[in-house]
Formats: sequence, structure tokens, C-alpha cells
Amino acid sequence: MEALIARIVELEKKKRQKFPNSPDKWFWTVEEVRLPPYKITELMNKGILMKSPVGYRLINFDQYAKTAETDGSTDLKTFNELLDMIVGYDDIKELLRSSLKATGLHVLFAGPPATAKTMFLEAVASLDGSMRVNGEATTKAGLKETLLENDIRYLVIDELEKMPPKDLTILLNAMESQQIVVTQHNKRTVKELNMNVYAAINRLDKIERSIPELKSRFMVLTLKEYTPEELLTVDYHVLTKMEGIEPTLAKQIALTLIKHGFKDPRDAKKVAKVVKTNPTVEFAEKVVQMLKRYS
Repeated sequence: MEALIARIVELEKKKRQKFPNSPDKWFWTVEEVRLPPYKITELMNKGILMKSPVGYRLINFDQYAKTAETDGSTDLKTFNELLDMIVGYDDIKELLRSSLKATGLHVLFAGPPATAKTMFLEAVASLDGSMRVNGEATTKAGLKETLLENDIRYLVIDELEKMPPKDLTILLNAMESQQIVVTQHNKRTVKELNMNVYAAINRLDKIERSIPELKSRFMVLTLKEYTPEELLTVDYHVLTKMEGIEPTLAKQIALTLIKHGFKDPRDAKKVAKVVKTNPTVEFAEKVVQMLKRYS
């Protein structure tokens, strides 16, 4: 289900619970649901919404509510499974679960590569309504167009420090105002957002130099590098639960990676994709040695 319809379902659900015997109070306004007018028109043309003098309503609320319930349970199951693969950080996991219900709550994971930053981002990126981008791959036009053309509930950004300053400015304004403003042919168009930003960064000093105020918009969580024991558990979970590697082989791959100095759980995923073609300890050892030799 599209994130914007899920948002409407949630709003109507609250109104129906509050006024169970007053259908005229189940209608909502554009301002309440924070949708641009063109989206409302699009949904009406598709036969999804009805209009009255007091606002809008879903034509088939029960159908969409049932779909939202099913999607949401599957959605959150994957999210929680990915969080469970992360060793420790129970307080951060609880924070992330709570943040999903908020708007304008932005979290920045900072620290060296061999931490849980990427795994936290992967968990959020699994949610309906999320979009993941890489800081290095964005441009000013691309970031603005992405926010304009998509109804993003959770924006996930890896390598934030590699995002150009102009893109960081767009991001800062969107985080602050929950709006994207476009002026074209002397006409000003505003898109209302309903967005949280979850980002990861290796070095905070890079954004502190380029746009100092951006850091203050985030809840900054600095993570420490995994110990070898913690990394063994994380790699094992990644290999078995995410990549489907047989447990005995997964443990040997994890031990081999650590022995050769690989500290990033993403390395376990890379090795797994190759080893699946020849799932033996000997072949896994060759793959890890090759990576070490040419890295």
C-alpha cells in the first residue's frame, strides 16, 4: 500500500474511533493529512476518495484499513527482525520503534565503518514509505525531485558527509519546515511533508564545517566499533538470517572474516553472495583471502 494512503487510513481511523456514530465527522481536510492538491485530485480520479463540503474521505475505508493492517504487520516484522540482528543497543532499538510514530524526529548515527550504523539504516529502509539514498549519489536537482515526486515517510541516507553542501541545505530546510518549495514561472508551489530522516555518517566534522546547523536538527547517536566477539555474532546473524547460509558454514565464514581483519558486517554479505554458488568452507576461505589480497 502507498504510504500516503496508509497515512489517510490512520487519520480516518482516529476520527471513526472518536466519533463512531457521526459519519459526517469522519471527513478530513488537506491540511490535516498534509497532501498537495494534485495528489488529492489524483486519488479522486482513481476513485479512492470522495469529496463533501467539509472535506474528503476514503470510499472503501474498510478495504484499505484491512490492507494497511496486513502490510503493517509484515512491514514491522521485517523491521524488528533486522533490529534483532544487531548486538546490544537495546535503548536505541526502543528509540527507533518509538520514532516511527513521530513526525520531524531525525536520527543521525555517527561512528567508524565497523559499527551498527548501516544495519540500523537497513531496518528503517525496510519499512513501507521509506526511501534510501546515498549521499554521494545525490545532486541538488535529484534530491529536490525525489522529495517532490515521492511521498516519503522515512528518508534514509547513507554517507551523509558525502552529500554536496547544496543538497545538505535542501535537506536542512525540509527537516526544519516539513515543506519543499518550488518557484517556477513566478508561481510558488509548496509540498507538505510528513517525514523523518535517518542518516549515517563516519565523520561529524565534515558537516560541522559545511553546514553547522544541520547537526543540531538531528538526534546524534555515536556508536563504537564492535568488539571481535560482538562482530562474530553480528556476522553470523547476517549470514544465516539475511543471506540464508547454513549455520555451520556461516560460523566458519564469520571466523575467517575476523581472522583476516574484516570489521564491517557488509563484508559478510558480499562473501555470502559468492559462496552461495559453492557453499563449502574451502571456497569461502579462498573468497575471503582474495578480498584481503586486493583490498
